[in-house]
This record gives sequence, C-alpha cells and structure tokens, in this order.
Amino acid sequence: MDQISFLTDTIQPILYRLEDCFEKVLLSDSQRIYTEIKFKIDDLLRTDLKSRGDFYRTMTNIGVFSQNDVRQMLDLPDIPNGDNYYMQVNMMPLNQFAEGANLKQNQNK
Repeated sequence: MDQISFLTDTIQPILYRLEDCFEKVLLSDSQRIYTEIKFKIDDLLRTDLKSRGDFYRTMTNIGVFSQNDVRQMLDLPDIPNGDNYYMQVNMMPLNQFAEGANLKQNQNK
C-alpha cells in the first residue's frame, strides 16, 4: 500500500510535469495537436498483484477488456476467441425477476 501511495502522491505528479515539459520542448505547436507524451506506469503497479487482479477482473466483467487485452498487458500470448468482450448478466431488478417467475408459473399450469 505504501508503494501505491508513493506512486500516486510523489512519482505521478512529477511525471505529469515532465510530460508537459517534454511536450513543450520536443514538439512543435502542430505536433502537439495529435501527439501526446505519456509515461507508462503500469509496470510500477505490478508489485500489488491482488489489486491488479481485481482491476483486470472488474474490467473484463464489465466489458471494457477482452481476455486477450488482459493477456497482452501481462505479456502473454493471445488465446483463440480471446478477443470477445463479455459482460456479466446474472443480476436483474427484482420486479423483472418476479415477473419472470409469474410467467413461468402460468406456463406450467
């Protein structure tokens, strides 16, 4: 937890300032329109495997990442059919559940 706090409270603000400085010094005005300099800090978070696992699971469950997206972030090879996006659908409003149960009971009569 201390590592994440160090990253977000100390390192990240410095990196943001460096990104801005690099863009101003290295890019022309016209290049800044379509080019952005960003530090990739994902590797710094690798030490917190539980948080990373929870993040990947959540993003996969809500359809943001495919299995292959996550595998690429982990430097693993793609798997067949891994480019599909899924979303959990095992929850529904109670009133719809009740309506479905009533419909099922009426069909069984």
